[in-house]
Amino acid sequence: MENNELPDSPAGAWARLRVRYEVLKLRFSLDPDEVPREGDFRETIRRRKVARFFLTLGILVLVSLLAFFPGRAAWHAYDSRARARGALALLARGDLRDAWEAARSAATIYPQAAPTAHALAVVAARTERWDRAVQAWDDFAQTGASFTGEDRASRVEALLAVGNAPAALRELDLARGAHPVEPPPHALLRARAISSTGDSAGACAALIRLLGEAATAPADRLAAIQQVIALREATPESLRLSSRELARLARGQGPVALAALRVASRAAAIEAAADPDFAEPLAPVEIARLLRAHPDSGFSPRLLALEMEILADPGAKDDAIVRAISEQRREATTDSLGLLAAWLAARREPGRVLDIVNQARAKESPMLAEARLDALIAVGKLREARLEVESQRYPIDPMLEQAFYARLLDANGESETARARWGLALKKAGTERPKLRRLAEIAREAGAEETAEAAGARVSALDRGWRGGTE
Repeated sequence: MENNELPDSPAGAWARLRVRYEVLKLRFSLDPDEVPREGDFRETIRRRKVARFFLTLGILVLVSLLAFFPGRAAWHAYDSRARARGALALLARGDLRDAWEAARSAATIYPQAAPTAHALAVVAARTERWDRAVQAWDDFAQTGASFTGEDRASRVEALLAVGNAPAALRELDLARGAHPVEPPPHALLRARAISSTGDSAGACAALIRLLGEAATAPADRLAAIQQVIALREATPESLRLSSRELARLARGQGPVALAALRVASRAAAIEAAADPDFAEPLAPVEIARLLRAHPDSGFSPRLLALEMEILADPGAKDDAIVRAISEQRREATTDSLGLLAAWLAARREPGRVLDIVNQARAKESPMLAEARLDALIAVGKLREARLEVESQRYPIDPMLEQAFYARLLDANGESETARARWGLALKKAGTERPKLRRLAEIAREAGAEETAEAAGARVSALDRGWRGGTE
């Protein structure tokens, strides 16, 4: 049977393929018995050798290409996962900047991997890149990976931060499913979401339910109380309940009690301007006593205790300041000196700041350097402040250095030069949100509203820029 007469069946197709293979093999054979003797025998052998070489090379290239793309994708997936793990490790160590760079690098290499999207979402949330966190959690969901309760809470947090309360509520409903009682972290987020929609009464009801459950942990109770205090239109019932719960927590032990005392001190400080339905949970004198008696009370709580004593008796301010300075000398640490300097600055005591923070001490930490320069400007020692800034002897951030220059120039009436320095400070802040927010705060306090608005606008632009691919 001829080749073209082979039956049209799988067996026939295989037979035709074998025939073609034998013909091709014969055509490229270098066996002298299989090479035609007509014509130039040597030239035929040479052409067949060249043809076999290029055929072999072509097959090798084809096989390499077929192996390259899957291998390249596998390598990128592996590299991306490794970078994602590194980003989470950096985050755990508190290295936020490098963690973000590693997470973004991992997402650039292979964004489809679930570990990569997860790491990017977690790091973006911790570094307050909320729009990116929302998008990264969406990408993580598209991979088909399952969310943990902590993941779900982080996603809701990001949605609330970008102002998408309805989506946050839908996410919480999805997480709760058929369970009537949701975990306290989700309940707290639900109250925030409800409040964001303008329903203060609904938010209060959710928080009251949480406070009314005996199983609610102390830390979650304190978080609920803080939310009630923050509500603009909290119900009288929720305010009274929060006041009683806050007093009970503050009289306890451990870190939650200390945190509750801090909240109670803030409530006492604004009590005159607060809603009258929110009864002062503890008197300032009792807050001071509890702060001093707390077993974990360090220098910062003792400063807060002195502040409460001043609140109870404004005439005792000078005595409290002397005691604070004396207590810090017993501590004799750089951190405690920085806390004291910040506390004195808040009490409008720049002269005392200069008494305790000389040039030598200012070199020890950025907090002390900033406190000294702030105090010099506050007391009008502008020339001395400028000389110390120009000496670059203090460990302050380049952005802060330019901001100090700008403040000094503004104080001297050199507004045009100061504007240029504010611009340099904005440039040094770059795209780092914490620096931009800090610059906005400094500029606003110095009266440089233009710079404050520019820094705030840059933060907003960075948040909006994720979907457009900026940053």
